Amino acid sequence: MYAGCTSNDPAQQSEAYEQLWAYLYRVALRVVRAQPDPEALAQDCAQRALIRVHNKIETCNGPASFKGWSRRIAFNEGLDVLRKRKRLYDLMDEDDNVRPEAEEKAQHILPEQVVETLTREDMLRRLLLQSPISDRSIRVVIG
Repeated sequence: MYAGCTSNDPAQQSEAYEQLWAYLYRVALRVVRAQPDPEALAQDCAQRALIRVHNKIETCNGPASFKGWSRRIAFNEGLDVLRKRKRLYDLMDEDDNVRPEAEEKAQHILPEQVVETLTREDMLRRLLLQSPISDRSIRVVIG
């Protein structure tokens, strides 16, 4: 497959990418199978993965690792879709309307504040784990 994808012959290259697309589709379908309309979603993921493979094929370490490298790209495309959907589900109600509290939060929180908050929480957790207090006390402080 690698030789066909890197070939200068358009017919050979086309055949190789068709075979690769079928493989990437199966990988993506396994990732998104629990979603509504998984076949269409897997096709989208496979298409995006195929484009990435084509654009980044020179970064692959050769024919031996090509199949695993391209599988990882398709898998990551599927995960990206799932992450995006989770973020959208968190913002939407059951009627697909933006939740008022999500809209309010988006207007009042600056990206710099999010980074600062995460950094402070991480620092606090690290300090608590190093401190000589009980697990229960740590849970109380974190809560």
